[in-house]
Amino acid sequence: MLETDKDRTRYGGITYVPSPVSVMYKETYSIEVNKSGRLQYYKQSYSKKRTRITKTEFSKIYNSSRIMAIEPVQNTAKSNNHFLLRFFTY
Repeated sequence: MLETDKDRTRYGGITYVPSPVSVMYKETYSIEVNKSGRLQYYKQSYSKKRTRITKTEFSKIYNSSRIMAIEPVQNTAKSNNHFLLRFFTY
């Protein structure tokens, strides 16, 4: 649990408590930007390796699948790739 006032304001005044129940999802799709600035699209099935997909395939899935959650992920200093968006389907 977040204890400080600084943490509460960072999350809009709401205390964040992660769920102890793990969520089961079928697939994860993500968009990344590489060093040259190009978008790359990925698909990862539950407990399998991540594979690269086309922009057209990504668009079709985003527009027609049952999306369980969307996670905008911010830049981290540790990685060269910057996640922009990740969503989970069931």
